Amino acid sequence: MEEKNFRETAYLLPLANTGAVYPEHFGALGDGITDDSLALQAAIDSIANAGSGYVSLKGGKVYNLSKPIHIINKSILFDGANATLNLTADAASILNINSSKCEIRNLSFVKQKNVKATTAIFVTGLENVFNNISSRDQKFENFFLAQNLKESHFRNIRVDLDIANHTGNIFKLEHCVNNTFSDSMIGYCNKAFYGSSSAHPTFGYKNEGVLIANVIVVYAAAACNFDFVTFLSITNSIFDFCLTYGVYCSNGQDLKIANTWIASDTANNFLAVGTTPNFDDAAVMNCTLTKTINSTTANAFGLSGTNSKVIGNVVKNGMDGGAVTRGAVIGNSYVGNGSPIAFGGLQTFIEGNLTVNTITVTNETLLKAKGLAENATAGLHGTVPLKVAGFIIVNIAGNDQKIPYFNL
Repeated sequence: MEEKNFRETAYLLPLANTGAVYPEHFGALGDGITDDSLALQAAIDSIANAGSGYVSLKGGKVYNLSKPIHIINKSILFDGANATLNLTADAASILNINSSKCEIRNLSFVKQKNVKATTAIFVTGLENVFNNISSRDQKFENFFLAQNLKESHFRNIRVDLDIANHTGNIFKLEHCVNNTFSDSMIGYCNKAFYGSSSAHPTFGYKNEGVLIANVIVVYAAAACNFDFVTFLSITNSIFDFCLTYGVYCSNGQDLKIANTWIASDTANNFLAVGTTPNFDDAAVMNCTLTKTINSTTANAFGLSGTNSKVIGNVVKNGMDGGAVTRGAVIGNSYVGNGSPIAFGGLQTFIEGNLTVNTITVTNETLLKAKGLAENATAGLHGTVPLKVAGFIIVNIAGNDQKIPYFNL
């Protein structure tokens, strides 16, 4: 035993000169058998309250925890070095953070079979960073539970919650402000991003300022679902095999979605982008919205707030456009026999949209372009007859065909 401790200490001394604190200094083994929770907590607590420091695990090790680890009032770098925290007894969370300016990185979270935990990581505070966090098929109610979290960033998150049943939420946000989520692949859950309508107990604000960029979500009942949000931006992302909604926002304002793929895999009606009349100022631009089951009826849009903008999107695979009220619908394409966006009232402006139906003719595919329904109405201008807006060139059996398309 003495020889082992000497070798462990000798291994760590050169690294300790960099300022890192290791739980092995406090008796941790990281062997996946020993309870290392006290040693890991001691390593964190060795950093003075309200101070800063660097806590590191050793790569490849498994640190068993019988209780949650707490980071409170400390600004630390916690580098998992690609090690694993393994919860061995029921607990509310595995890692509990009530602090600011912390970075948690390179860490995997698992539970022993039949162990229950509501949350993998609970966090509140300011300017925290989570980088390269992973977990697979561990079944948490919420993997990240963020309350009153501000100006923090999540990146390189690789979490699949429940591969068989798609339960639990990966991110649950409660009265959080100005946080970003990027460069991640997540899914197999109920909701990948869930913003509740919970208000701050003192100041009353709800979720504000959410930026999602370069994120892939697969097999979520809803890739993004906010009960209340002010300014939600989604860009350059993929929401695939959504079981109910791609994006659904029930209350708030300023939803911005751009350059994003949203697809459903459900036999029920599917709203790729949906809101209620309480949500205003939505803009969906240059996105592709599709479904993966050709025989089902599905709607791409259900935007019923004010000042909606649906511009330059492609609605594919027979998905119907759905409805937009009190907004502008401009330059969208409907491919595969889907119906265009329905006229949504006197304050809706519809122009320059294109429906492309696929028809088989003598073993060749003819793209037949047509405009909106003949009884479509353009905003406040009354009924406007169809008119030719231009032509598309389609090559059929080696010959270019000039086919007109129409708008209002």
